[in-house]
Amino acid sequence: MRGPSVVTCRNGGGPSRHTAPSQHPLELFVVTESPVKSAPEVASPPVVVARGLTKVYDTGGNQVHALAGVDVEFHRGAFTAIMGPSGSGKSTLLRCVNLLEEPTSGRI
Repeated sequence: MRGPSVVTCRNGGGPSRHTAPSQHPLELFVVTESPVKSAPEVASPPVVVARGLTKVYDTGGNQVHALAGVDVEFHRGAFTAIMGPSGSGKSTLLRCVNLLEEPTSGRI
């Protein structure tokens, strides 16, 4: 089993979020576990890699920082859970990784 990797995101969410973003980062947890327990685990290359992802929404007079420097990898054949409180950037991360939304900066 791979250990959990912690992804730090700013409190925000999408443009529909009505509260101002917090200045304190929230933690978004990405936990990956291989479904098959085998003898020594051979590290397979990830099928999706995101490095330094940021997403900033301009909501008129405010900027909402939904993602702030997210680094994450997804491996073939692994079960992955993305967990975090409301507004931590879970849906924004998935939309960016799936190329449904363009990140403000970073690479996939």
